[in-house]
Amino acid sequence: MLILKLRKEGKTYKDIQKTLKCSAKMVSNAIKYKWKPENRGTKHKTTDIEDRRIVSYSKVYRFASFRDIKSELNLGISDVTIRRRLLNQNFSARSPRKVPLPSPRHIKARLSLAKTYLNWPVSKWRNILWTDGSKIMLFGGTGSLQYI
Repeated sequence: MLILKLRKEGKTYKDIQKTLKCSAKMVSNAIKYKWKPENRGTKHKTTDIEDRRIVSYSKVYRFASFRDIKSELNLGISDVTIRRRLLNQNFSARSPRKVPLPSPRHIKARLSLAKTYLNWPVSKWRNILWTDGSKIMLFGGTGSLQYI
């Protein structure tokens, strides 16, 4: 910046070099330098609009596979590209948790528990510590369904 300012004032390369105590090459490079935006990697195969369509479709249809998204939106890109676009928007593939259906015995037990504590005062409910136990895998394999 200073070199360019001195050059605009009409100073020669030698004068600038002596003033700033730097090499002639540095002065020359600073004057010739032009800022260029960096273009690294290959260009995106999708536009911003297509990226937004992919994200909005996956929000609505949580269980849609990458192949489903590709066919529904008529995109000429690979499944991996769709996955990358979703990962860029912090959408990652997840498998739904498997939970067993309640049996008639469980339903009766829950109903009787609810009826027992139906008329409890609020002061008693405030003394309860509410916790949540979650089960990871109850039966079967890892499952083939994934949601995004």
